[in-house]
Amino acid sequence: MEGLKMLFALSLVLALLFLMAYVLKKIGPGRLSPGGKDGLAMRIVSTLPLGERRYLLIVELAGRHFFLGVTTSSIQLLQELRDLPPLPAPPETDTSFESIMEKARTLLRGKNT
Repeated sequence: MEGLKMLFALSLVLALLFLMAYVLKKIGPGRLSPGGKDGLAMRIVSTLPLGERRYLLIVELAGRHFFLGVTTSSIQLLQELRDLPPLPAPPETDTSFESIMEKARTLLRGKNT
């Protein structure tokens, strides 16, 4: 009886895992981000850490660039950078589950040999 309960629980966990993988594959990682699959509406162009949890950022938003100061408790607009030309979008990366798993397998194979 105890083995049957364990088998049922394992089946339930595996079914939920496959259901989650199916849903994430259908909605895709792009739909979880604000800009959607067509590209981010906002992106961080450059980051400069200043110390513990303090950064200077250059952010591109709708073709405009902003210089921001970021701490744990605030984000301050320091200046809009008007003379920066629009930068090219970063290259597309394959974020599918299969691609990530293949990269992990390749890394693991390389360490085992």
